Amino acid sequence: MSGAEGSPTSATGPVAPRRGPGRPRVLTRDKVITAAARMAPGELTMTRLAEELGVSVGALYRYVADRDELIPLVVAERMRTLPIPTDTGQHWSQYLREYVSRLIALLSAHPAALTQVLSIEFTLEPELRLTEAFYAALVARGFELDEAVAIHAQVSVIALGTAIGYGRERLAARAAGSVAAALARMLDGLDVGDLPLTRKAAPDYESRVFSIDELTEALIERIARQRGEQSTRSCAHD
Repeated sequence: MSGAEGSPTSATGPVAPRRGPGRPRVLTRDKVITAAARMAPGELTMTRLAEELGVSVGALYRYVADRDELIPLVVAERMRTLPIPTDTGQHWSQYLREYVSRLIALLSAHPAALTQVLSIEFTLEPELRLTEAFYAALVARGFELDEAVAIHAQVSVIALGTAIGYGRERLAARAAGSVAAALARMLDGLDVGDLPLTRKAAPDYESRVFSIDELTEALIERIARQRGEQSTRSCAHD
């Protein structure tokens, strides 16, 4: 049975026309980057990303050339959305601890992050926004701007160096099980008399990456002395 206009009807009234297939998911370059940034670093492949977005791998290539192009974009997105420490009026030393911890987490998140942060084209603007927030937090706590700049430079060195150490440890563990095993494997392949000082210092070499706490606390204590403040270790868990 049909209505006056040819629409299907039933005994109880007009029947809603059957809906056609839904529209394909609208994809944009920004959506591709955002989805990739949400994925765990070790899981980021074009195939897994396509599954996450519910599209074909071929569809992704309309927005990024390949995974190598995607990685710096992901790093920039992670920098842009990095949850910097909330300024709750905490002591400057606690703010530094939180900032260093989150910066290391960012740099350690992806094996390629350490090189991609140098890609000015993608990461300079989000990096400067992170830096601006850091400067503002320290200036609000009585530091001169030049002091904040110098401290940020030292914090960045700590974060970068620690992230490199973590990265090397992960690579060594993947290749040989541990840093110690990787070192032993390499030394075993050399002549017995080769690298004598390194052989002697092997235990110290294996543990040469200082913990983030040691490096950060040393910096904080030095700043406190320069400011004429007492030890700030009591602020570590405020």
